Amino acid sequence: MSAAFARVAVCVLAALVLTLVRTPPAAAHEARPVYVEIAEISPGHFSASWKAPVTVDLDNIPQVVLPAPCRLLEPTSGPGAQRHRMYACAPDLSGLTVRVDYPRHNPAIASLIRFTRLSGETYLGVLDPGKTGWTIPARERPWQVAGQYAGLGVDHILQGWDHLLFVACLIFLTGTPRRMALAVTGFTAAHSLTLAFAAFGILRASVAPVEAVIALSVAFLASELARNKRGTLSWRYPIFIAALFGLLHGFGFATVLRETGLPQTEALTALLFFNLGVEIGQILFLTVTLAACQMVRVVFCRGEDLAALLQKVQRPASYPIGVLAVYWTLNRTAQFWG
Repeated sequence: MSAAFARVAVCVLAALVLTLVRTPPAAAHEARPVYVEIAEISPGHFSASWKAPVTVDLDNIPQVVLPAPCRLLEPTSGPGAQRHRMYACAPDLSGLTVRVDYPRHNPAIASLIRFTRLSGETYLGVLDPGKTGWTIPARERPWQVAGQYAGLGVDHILQGWDHLLFVACLIFLTGTPRRMALAVTGFTAAHSLTLAFAAFGILRASVAPVEAVIALSVAFLASELARNKRGTLSWRYPIFIAALFGLLHGFGFATVLRETGLPQTEALTALLFFNLGVEIGQILFLTVTLAACQMVRVVFCRGEDLAALLQKVQRPASYPIGVLAVYWTLNRTAQFWG
């Protein structure tokens, strides 16, 4: 079997060598892109600089063209494969298309475009070899950023079953609307703190351990509800427990912002409204849950107050919550070595 394997390996190697020898340089894909840097250096004035890889012939160096109403201020200059241009344009180029034009043809090379506004907003664009144009994104508007990130916060909390089950456990643990409001406020204040620190890089935490501990926090509260020993710290001081675990949940929320990113000039707005969206989602969940409890109380448990109803339901509800939380904890812990 080893001899057969050796013959196959030799044949594959020979075929690979022949393919490389017989492939013309112009047809091979160049891994290095054309680097394009476009920067607004003063209101309405833009600098365009670019560099092509050495595999591109000097008479086929591409031109970076900014569209009308931009006009060229000086001739294109630059040594070797580097080029530079200055443009006078309208103050806002949002929606216009930057072109990368080759005199002859694109020899299978991608283009990497970095666009920087005077305000510091920076955007990156990648053009595949078959594309010649990149559309400049719109400016960051505070109200647009606010709406986008508030919606992101609401979506995240309503899709985050571990966070929602933690809030559900707090409802059972507190028992009255006033204590619920205080506990949820403590949870919000704590996760807002670590969310801000993590979003701006002041504190860092690995995603996998944080997610595992968040699941463990749900399992812990579920066990407290199942045991129903009301003299413990969790029962006596639910606000403290909510704030303590809220610090961990804030790192979990931060993973969403890390994946999405914060805008360059409206980072504080984005962070504030993402957090507001999370709070809106929590209030929606709390409102729906309490409304459902009130309906059950009116239909099936007339004469009982909300606290008495929650006390009846807490232990049966704690078991499925606990089982699911333990499963999450084990599954997320196993990912440490996955």
